[in-house]
Amino acid sequence: MLLSSPSSSCNTTQDLILCSCEAHGNPSPKLEWRLSGQTPVSPSEVISIWEESASNTTLRSFISIRQSVKDMSTLQCVVSNKLGVTSQHFSFVSQCSADKG
Repeated sequence: MLLSSPSSSCNTTQDLILCSCEAHGNPSPKLEWRLSGQTPVSPSEVISIWEESASNTTLRSFISIRQSVKDMSTLQCVVSNKLGVTSQHFSFVSQCSADKG
């Protein structure tokens, strides 16, 4: 089975952006987050990332980002396995919105 488009959501507060991304695929998908199309995001003092496997073919990932992070116009959830790649984009210009890409 090829990857299905990830389902995702994003919520913002005054201090924090919290997004989730859920992917389904067989073989099991891998997921990474990218800020503004750059290299994969790594956890830091202002960014937390955690994952949970819902099943052998479903992966959920969560990211929280402090609003103090500069130069963040988009966030991308990139999901892949050996059969393909798909992604979900979030835009933070005025509010958090998702665009499949």
